[in-house]
Amino acid sequence: MLKLRNTVIAALGLAFTALVQAVIVPLFRKAVAAIYDTEVQDAWKDGAHPLIAHLWSGAATMLEWLNTFWGGALFTLAIIFVGEISAVFHRRRRGKLVTQPRFEADAASTEASSVAQPEAELPPTARPAADLMLLPPTRTYSLVWDAPQDMQIITTPDWHPTEPEQTTTRLPVFALKNLGSVVAKDVQIIWECDEINLPALQAAPRIASFYGRAQGQMFMLTSPLGETIREAGTAFLSQISSSFPYVAPQIDNYSAIAVDMPSQIYSCAELFFVAVLPDHQAFNAAEFSFRVTIRWKEDLGTAEAQFAVQAVPHSSRTGSLIVIDDKLRPDTLVKGTVKFAVTSLQEAALINP
Repeated sequence: MLKLRNTVIAALGLAFTALVQAVIVPLFRKAVAAIYDTEVQDAWKDGAHPLIAHLWSGAATMLEWLNTFWGGALFTLAIIFVGEISAVFHRRRRGKLVTQPRFEADAASTEASSVAQPEAELPPTARPAADLMLLPPTRTYSLVWDAPQDMQIITTPDWHPTEPEQTTTRLPVFALKNLGSVVAKDVQIIWECDEINLPALQAAPRIASFYGRAQGQMFMLTSPLGETIREAGTAFLSQISSSFPYVAPQIDNYSAIAVDMPSQIYSCAELFFVAVLPDHQAFNAAEFSFRVTIRWKEDLGTAEAQFAVQAVPHSSRTGSLIVIDDKLRPDTLVKGTVKFAVTSLQEAALINP
């Protein structure tokens, strides 16, 4: 439709140009020639003489000036008009002039701007520039409680005998990575678990046989009567935090900070596993869950991310018996393995921009 309209306009312009050149220009030239003819001017002056006699002397001069001026002015305007029409026609024929309705031009410009400029992303304050991620331990951990010979609950990572380097900590070691683009400063890691049900823990048969009891934030285990007196205390807390001055963005897939789970929080899981871990390796115990909140500071404000940590135990006790102190006893009272998994509860977000 637009193309047809442009064609019609061009045809009308061409017809008007031809009309001007064939009819109007010759007539205009004849009219101008007549006006500038001295005989015509004399006749005009003679005809106007009676009127001029009644006007002031300046009127005759004004009339003579108008007789010559309006012809030149009209001739100039006509030349300009014909020139403009001719220029429009030639530009249109060469395709250098594009005519669009206003609404079509606006739509085209809007579409062009959407193609030239990508859709605007969220403002930089909508999400933190740093992105801290907690990864689970890569190893399985062994859990052993060899009471009454050793009242201490021991957790150690499983190492292959050929591995030359071994960790100096028995605690589960997690990895903390910064997947963002800036340094996370004043990093705080808050470890939490549900409050221990102390009455239920103390009433568990395996714990009760060793006089399990809570003394403040320590849980005491004592060898039974008739045995060599041995006692061990395990410190436990339902919430504790650790901190790092900063965590830089990772430079490769292996860049991470080793984060030990605090012993006081992991002791809650150890006591739980000692109480519920089955005697036979064919059975598993219920998992133990932790909540981990990581907070840090950056230029945009304070940000945090939340994770759930599941400690999944599996009994590895065979149930075989051995003679210890002239008594037939299980080889190990509690023996199992623990694996850890981490899931994200809340992605990194600004809490105080």
